[in-house]
Amino acid sequence: MGMLGGFASGCSSISSLVKTNAITPDEARRLLCCCAGISPAFAISAVGYGMLGNSFVGWALFLGNWAACFFCGWLMSFRSDSPKLRDTNTQTALHTSIGNAFVASVNGAVAKMLTICGFVVIFALFAAVLAPENAPYKAALLLDLLLEISAGCRSAAAEPAGQLFFCTISISLLGLCGWAQMRAILPDSVSLRTFLFTRPLHIALAYGVARLLLKLLPGDAVALTGLAAGERLVLASSLPWESALCLFAFLAVTCQAITSLRRNANPL
Repeated sequence: MGMLGGFASGCSSISSLVKTNAITPDEARRLLCCCAGISPAFAISAVGYGMLGNSFVGWALFLGNWAACFFCGWLMSFRSDSPKLRDTNTQTALHTSIGNAFVASVNGAVAKMLTICGFVVIFALFAAVLAPENAPYKAALLLDLLLEISAGCRSAAAEPAGQLFFCTISISLLGLCGWAQMRAILPDSVSLRTFLFTRPLHIALAYGVARLLLKLLPGDAVALTGLAAGERLVLASSLPWESALCLFAFLAVTCQAITSLRRNANPL
């Protein structure tokens, strides 16, 4: 799930495993190093093609990121603090109908989507306030790298040199916004310290693998166009769709809450 849907999906899966006692919190914090990556849609379509103007570069970023994730996860497997054996009878089997499972899945997905979108909007506001348009470019780049992954990659694409390196840093760090999302999704018992400990190694490995993959391609196949490509992402035209999506999510959550209240008031 982390490989297909990104770090939010990976964290959601880890949270489910912890809550059902399938894994311990110690195993979860080490598994996080392997599952908290980026999705191929974001790396290839958004960053590679949309921001850097080359889908091959997006593939290199994606494969480099996940090679680093797997290596860090494998490395952390030797740092176990939990016993090798645990009581497997604590797992609970849940029996429910397909309809109830579908409703619960949609409800959970909408709630997580609202959480993620809320953090993205808040941190985008922080970036706009702390780094206005007339701010020095290097300062704005550093701030975007620290705050939010999409903003960091977008600023890295405008960098005259080192686009691949700064995009790798942004993708590996995930920004404070990504960390806030992980903290909101994961149980409190799952620490993020191990994940933080692996970030320098993750950056070095992801960048090295991405550079190696790009060297295997012809020079003209990995040319970067930067801002010109980024302008193809017409964000203004997508705003109404985003607004409609947020409105739909709000109405879905409201209807679910009203339905729950009615059921509690009249259980028959």
